[in-house]
Amino acid sequence: MNFHLHINLSFLFFVIILFDFVKAICYEHPDPFNYFHVERIPCSYTNNSSQQDPQTSQKAPINYDENMFNITFHCDNKDLVLCDKAKKTFEIAGQIISETLILNTKINVNATFIDLCETDKERCKNTPFRRIMGAAGPARSIILRDDDGVDRLYPQSLVKQFRFKQHPEYGEFDIRARFNSKIDYWFIEDNSTIGKNQIDFLYVVLHEFIHGLGFLSAWNDKIHKALTPKILSNNLIIKNDNNSIENLYIFNGFIEKVFDKYIYFKSTNERLSDVITPQLQKFSPKKTFSIYEEIYNYFKESSEYYVAQYLYKLACKPSTLIFKSHDKKNITLETSLNPFSRSSLNHLQFSTYTRTKDFLMRPGVVAGRSIQYQLDKSGDYSGGPIGPQLKLILETLGYATRDHPLPYKPSPIYSINV
Repeated sequence: MNFHLHINLSFLFFVIILFDFVKAICYEHPDPFNYFHVERIPCSYTNNSSQQDPQTSQKAPINYDENMFNITFHCDNKDLVLCDKAKKTFEIAGQIISETLILNTKINVNATFIDLCETDKERCKNTPFRRIMGAAGPARSIILRDDDGVDRLYPQSLVKQFRFKQHPEYGEFDIRARFNSKIDYWFIEDNSTIGKNQIDFLYVVLHEFIHGLGFLSAWNDKIHKALTPKILSNNLIIKNDNNSIENLYIFNGFIEKVFDKYIYFKSTNERLSDVITPQLQKFSPKKTFSIYEEIYNYFKESSEYYVAQYLYKLACKPSTLIFKSHDKKNITLETSLNPFSRSSLNHLQFSTYTRTKDFLMRPGVVAGRSIQYQLDKSGDYSGGPIGPQLKLILETLGYATRDHPLPYKPSPIYSINV
């Protein structure tokens, strides 16, 4: 009996070492309504020797009038006029972003306009879900190595813009978007004043497309009243001597998104990646878990849990965390929500950016207020609804613009064949 246990543990140790060499670098996000859920997938590197590195090669002239968003659209509504207006709105949103960013590679969007309660009856038993307007997020994330030596998740839409000569295999879509066709939307083509209870569909789509481009944090409160980045784990399938199959999970560290690299404490000007994340990475359970959720329960018994609790409390106090742009500007993130919600950190602070040119990425949307109304109140700006602070954020993540044509570029991580 003891000998059998020894053999299994030795095998597990070998598998752990093996995974250290062959790191899965691609993660799918199948549900934009739950962007914290990821599925690890195999992806190999593809040679792109014909593509030039945009940082070193002479650039071809940019056509700023070209819409760099390819929209694959599905509508289940029998009202063809409504479906057509929704499709055109997706295209307008892509055009607006294309006129702000220098995109050298097309962004492919899987956009659906459907009755959510027809396709997801179980979740529609929950009243708040029935009121959801929509969501969008990266369809695939890829791990790249930053200049601080930390590996982070980058959205595929951004990785494609780097045009690596060798890149991980790309999925069919860069952004997944689902919108509820049962909401009372107002469309530009309505040629009427927006109703007091209507929602500007362009506002919602444009806001969610920005999330799909990488305006997302990995910090979440899946552990009650404690914040951690996404937990990665390796799933091991063990075949025992009696031919039974056992699924085990191994904790493989916390991982941030690219957005998190630039989150700072406002009061101390210290970066979360330098102060909090390294402390959490000390959590290193020397065991396997029968289910993924057990990792979180085990973490709650660790000393690192108190660090996560401390950050949770700060993230529920106004004006405590900021995004620091490439030109060192402090952009205030939403930390006014208590308890912490998925809107926290993933938006700009509502109170700070209301009636400013950066109204677009505030949490929530106000009924009866169109994008044009917001622009009229905040003053004319060349970027339209993509305000100056939002433009800085996108540039800092790695998107090129006419004002910032050579943004920062991370490095790919090449797998080692074992």
